[in-house]
Amino acid sequence: MERELDWLVGKLLEMPDAQRELQFPGCASRESLRSYLLALREQSPDAYRRLVDRMRTTGRPAPAPERWFPPRPDSVNALSEAALTDSTLITDRTRSDLAHPDLAHSDRTHSDPIHSDEVRPETARSKTTYSETAYSKTAHSETAHSDTANGSTTPGAPADALAPAPLVDTRAPAPQADAPAPQPLVDSPPPAPLTDTPTPASPVHHPVPASPGLAPAPASPVHHPAPASPGLAPAPASPVHDPAPASPIRASAPAPSVHDPAEAFAQDHGSARPADHVDFRDATFHGQVVGVQYLSYPAAPGPATGQWGPVDEADPVWFGVRPTRLVPGLPEVPPYVPRDCDAELGDLLGRGGLVVVLGEPCAGKSYTAWNAVRSLAAEGYLLHAADPHDDLRRLPGELKDDPGKRVLWLDELSDHLGAGGLDRRLLQRFTGRGVVVLGTMSAGEYYRRRSGTGPAESVLALARTVELAREWSEAELERLAGHTDDPRAYPAYLWSGREGAASYFAIGHLLYDEWQRLGTQAEHPRGRLLVRAAVDLVRCGVTEAVSVELLVRAAAGYPAHGAEREPFEAALTWATAPMFGISGLLVAGEKTGTWRAYGALVAEALRSGGLSPVPDDVWWTLLGDREVDRAAVLDAARASLRARVDGGDIPVIMRFASLTEGAEREDWYRRAADLGHQQAALQLATLLLRRGDDGQAIPYLEVAARRGVAEAARQLAVIYEVRARYWWDRSRSHLPAPDTVEE
Repeated sequence: MERELDWLVGKLLEMPDAQRELQFPGCASRESLRSYLLALREQSPDAYRRLVDRMRTTGRPAPAPERWFPPRPDSVNALSEAALTDSTLITDRTRSDLAHPDLAHSDRTHSDPIHSDEVRPETARSKTTYSETAYSKTAHSETAHSDTANGSTTPGAPADALAPAPLVDTRAPAPQADAPAPQPLVDSPPPAPLTDTPTPASPVHHPVPASPGLAPAPASPVHHPAPASPGLAPAPASPVHDPAPASPIRASAPAPSVHDPAEAFAQDHGSARPADHVDFRDATFHGQVVGVQYLSYPAAPGPATGQWGPVDEADPVWFGVRPTRLVPGLPEVPPYVPRDCDAELGDLLGRGGLVVVLGEPCAGKSYTAWNAVRSLAAEGYLLHAADPHDDLRRLPGELKDDPGKRVLWLDELSDHLGAGGLDRRLLQRFTGRGVVVLGTMSAGEYYRRRSGTGPAESVLALARTVELAREWSEAELERLAGHTDDPRAYPAYLWSGREGAASYFAIGHLLYDEWQRLGTQAEHPRGRLLVRAAVDLVRCGVTEAVSVELLVRAAAGYPAHGAEREPFEAALTWATAPMFGISGLLVAGEKTGTWRAYGALVAEALRSGGLSPVPDDVWWTLLGDREVDRAAVLDAARASLRARVDGGDIPVIMRFASLTEGAEREDWYRRAADLGHQQAALQLATLLLRRGDDGQAIPYLEVAARRGVAEAARQLAVIYEVRARYWWDRSRSHLPAPDTVEE
């Protein structure tokens, strides 16, 4: 469940900020979105499951902006403190109704109440209930307990001793003129009529639980007096009424002020103000009022959103391009790099009909299509993007009197096939009105479905296709490296590898975040360690995939941090399982049973600087292994450990000496010997003696001998004995006789 939740959070974070705010208000960060989904899963499991299913099948939470409202615990606290002052009980059924205002006061029992047909995300909603929901606006208003209509006051009633805070549902329609008023449960004064004109003393209504043996009143605006608080006589003229359970009541309120956010939205965007919005600021209430409003305003129409707009106004993210890691001062998508198929795709668009860009997920299909569409700007093309599962049959009729050069964008063409979607006849209607249909699709699914016989499949046989490979060609990579104005381009050139630069930009940062998050350390300590070892192997100069055995030996050089809790098989399975539908943290090599780190993990690690240095044992393990390119590892080790060598780190210097040969080994021993290391002095002297350089060996032997190294003393004795005999012999054979010595 946690992996699924983390996956869902990651998918939703890929959405454009504006779209995510519309459907999940206030969820700008990973933490807030995770809390939101946890509450939704706990209180509305059907809605949560529906959201997960939609994300798995379409990659979007809903065909159109849709709001999800899970309960929030702090709203429950406010409810208990402000609304239940008279100890009114709220049953589970009532609480469920309050949590889902679209089902409140209804006899229907849907399995997924949040998504009932009454909820239309295209219109702004203003729902005021005791709903325990996240990210709602709560307004508290306490007024003097006076009847502004007749000037009377309620005797002896303190501000906190009135009936409970009201349940105000602004969605309830005004009563029909010919509709008979239902009988109230108790005697009550006649209710004031609900009109569009505000009344001086607007009646405030409170819910009471249904009494045993009484059927709930019909869902119509009926007023009922609230039960008196203990110890207080009911006020005879107080206009405070309680509705019967499941009776939606509309509170009268003045006309919206010019500061009404819905009115401001209408003025800014030229759309009609939501009809069911109520502004409570100038309303008159008697008692404590809790108002919770859900305001879901449609986004301002952008180019080609629900209409035809110029192709050059299409934003890449709106077009379906996944944003990459946000860097201040840079756009949220990387610069477009011309692909080898651009010319072919442009030619196909000029011919018209159905054009499909094929490729694996994150191969760059949407970005390539976006670039091709933008190239049509000079010819005056207009663009329309259809939402998944939209009814496309209405579009040709809209163009009957206005044909011309147009492009219909169907991202993920699979979502636009089927009932109300694209078929052969509809494609002919589009073509006849000058519309080019451009879509994207998985290559495997395209070839599988193209051979089918159904209406949705037969249209694919008419498509002209361009296929994108995930791995970029050398020419494409060179063009990527040439984008010197964007600092993200060159790391992608270096590290994208066989996964391709498009995948690198789209999910690389997400995979890195998944690896580094605290939850991963707790759930997969050994798996996280395997990934760390694989990343560090690349930092050590090992660019090829390595065997699992070497990966395990390298991982042993790190602190365990609870890795023993996770079985190795489970750790490897987690690290290699595809995430975000694209790739695992570890990628399979060309040889069976070999693995390497996803390239973007290395790039992100180098960019962030958040990883600690590679442990020494990892270096020595690699330098002693024949599976890797030893020369490359040695170069990387020299560069990485240079500062420690220059600082006189004797163990590191001696390790280098033991792992090298020839002159380099002699240099390492000399470094250590010059720092006073006895064993290094002896080893260096031994190397010098082997090549007959006794003169250089003697000083190092003397250093070692003075510090108690017996072997050095013996070698010195041998050297000195040999030298003594030599000079003794020379003295006897070559020195002149004493009487011939000149005075």
